[in-house]
Amino acid sequence: MTQGHSCVRNLRREVFVPGPTAATWAAVLMVAFAACTGAIQSGGPLDDNVAPGPSSPGGGAAGGGSPKTPGSQAQPPTPGALPAPSVPGDRPVSQTCKAIEPGPTLIRRLTRLEYNNTVRDLLGTISQPANVFPPETVVHSFDNEAASLTASPVLIEEYLGAAERVATDAVDNRLIATLGCDPAKDGEDACAGKFFENFGKRAYRRPLTAEDRTILTDVYNAGKVNGGFKGGIRLSLATMLASVHFLYRVEFGAPPKAGETVTSLTPWELATRLSYLIWRSMPDTNLLAAAEANKLTTRTEVDAQITRMLADPKARDTVADFYEQWLRLRGIETITKDPMVYPAFHSDTAGLMKQETLKFVDSVVWDGDGSLAQLYTAPFTFVNTALAKYYGLPAPAGAGFGKVSGDTQARAGLLTQGGLMSVLAQENQTHPIRRGTFVRKDLLCQTLLPPPDGIKIEFPPVNATLTGRERFVQHRADPLCATCHTLIDPIGFGFENFDGIGQFRRKENGKDIDVSGEVVGLAGGGQFNGAAELGGLLARSEEAASCVVVAWFRYGYGRDLAGDADACSMDMLKRAFTASKFKITDLITTLARTDAFQFRRVITPGGLQ
Repeated sequence: MTQGHSCVRNLRREVFVPGPTAATWAAVLMVAFAACTGAIQSGGPLDDNVAPGPSSPGGGAAGGGSPKTPGSQAQPPTPGALPAPSVPGDRPVSQTCKAIEPGPTLIRRLTRLEYNNTVRDLLGTISQPANVFPPETVVHSFDNEAASLTASPVLIEEYLGAAERVATDAVDNRLIATLGCDPAKDGEDACAGKFFENFGKRAYRRPLTAEDRTILTDVYNAGKVNGGFKGGIRLSLATMLASVHFLYRVEFGAPPKAGETVTSLTPWELATRLSYLIWRSMPDTNLLAAAEANKLTTRTEVDAQITRMLADPKARDTVADFYEQWLRLRGIETITKDPMVYPAFHSDTAGLMKQETLKFVDSVVWDGDGSLAQLYTAPFTFVNTALAKYYGLPAPAGAGFGKVSGDTQARAGLLTQGGLMSVLAQENQTHPIRRGTFVRKDLLCQTLLPPPDGIKIEFPPVNATLTGRERFVQHRADPLCATCHTLIDPIGFGFENFDGIGQFRRKENGKDIDVSGEVVGLAGGGQFNGAAELGGLLARSEEAASCVVVAWFRYGYGRDLAGDADACSMDMLKRAFTASKFKITDLITTLARTDAFQFRRVITPGGLQ
């Protein structure tokens, strides 16, 4: 028996409806069989003429090789080589190119966060069923890169189990609200039909097809045999939650005109892209109504939806998720520190520091000027009484978190907050290499070469007579190490005022700490003294601003840059970000206006069918 058949057979034993018929299984296990056999994989290029991006060398799926859908043919990218639609008059300004170039379009599987959010908005549950799913692979700081979101047999088992639990809960506890009709008044079968149409449109994020209706009706009828009306609804609901149409976002685009190789997304596809960009969840009623009325075809219509969506609290959650991932704060609650070295660090300290950063980001982005500069340099933070005492800052008014001002010579902006400093440290000491590397790779988007072959990497042992800068002198003395460490160490040493748990200090082992540093190669000069000054340096840096654009591109689109194919979109984003004085919400708005967001290449004969 093949691995795929074995996978489906094992999953069948876990199903939740007694005595299912063959027709029922065909529907319920549709996604399971496809994923177990590899027929459906996230991250596969939908374009037959666009190769995988640089974030997935050799292919889209982990383990090597591009995941292929039957009938697809990978060919070299030829951006701009074939006819494309005329450029819309309301397209954002770009001097890089004139023709529309959307870059690669990938199949996207819902992440755990997106699954939880979607189920919440679809059914009104806060149970967060995806928390038990296998964690996603983190690529370039983020967990939503399409190429890495493959579907393993274990994940498929979890999908089926979650579908069972969510469907059972909805039918047992919120039947009428879930149905949207009353079977006692409308008749059971008629109500079921209305449920398929209305709920199915929301779950699949598009109107149902005739095939969808047939599958759901067959499943409903099979479920009624042993479970009555509720059994039929339970099984049809679970089938929708286990369907590829719910779990994946697949965009084919609108039918192109003759000879065109680029097409716009359908209104339903654009509505879905907008909702998962801004909310990391499904479209709401307003957005689906706009798609159905074909009211997402002009920039004015799209911008109106963006403005409305950014005013929703769910947009704040998305921005918080971006910074939680970008600043390495996801899972910070689990870090440990040596109690003999850092007795002030307790089990709840890391969680408090995470709240500090997220409240700070929320205040700057939504209630302040929203600029990149303020994120790097703001002379305030958010603490409660316990965290204020921990930092040596004034206590806020009230019992909860409040805004307090600090010493701007020591603390200012994101780079001086305890959470980041604690994550970028060891259990018993600081880690200037990790901190310097973070700035180079994550804040400046620069690639560092791996250590030379044969080099034994050893962390300098703690020495009660030396400072951190003195212990790491060997990195600069060894020619094999110096090439990279001259780029890393002078940045990392600038953070040494902050110990391994984010507390400020001026001395180490009785010696004054030297926090002079330099970002070698930074345009306009990169010398600074301490982390607060480094924040000011990055706030003025074109390289840092460009890196923020790249980071939001990766997070917002679920993929890495694809070279020339994304040059136009990147130019639009950078120009708009600069024009807005580097305002984060304006950057998010522009993400929804680019070629990469609103268009896709046409699937030609011989490609994906």
